[in-house]
Amino acid sequence: MVGVSFFGSLIAAFCGISPGNIFVSMLVIIGTDPVVASATGMYITMFTTLAASIQVFIFNKINLKYALSIQIMTFLGTFPGIYS
Repeated sequence: MVGVSFFGSLIAAFCGISPGNIFVSMLVIIGTDPVVASATGMYITMFTTLAASIQVFIFNKINLKYALSIQIMTFLGTFPGIYS
């Protein structure tokens, strides 16, 4: 399982897509329920994104003021989208 996960993530990294895309397809092919496969793909993508964000933060490559302003605008922009 570790080997399959490693090579799946390696292929995803070389292709520039999320590992969820690779693993959801594989899980559906082997007969997993599509709802379970989709949830597993989102779970995998969450940890991949979290790991990348932590690395960017540790190496001080993120502009925190810009990120905060984007988060505030996204938060405020959700209300017209929800209630329209």
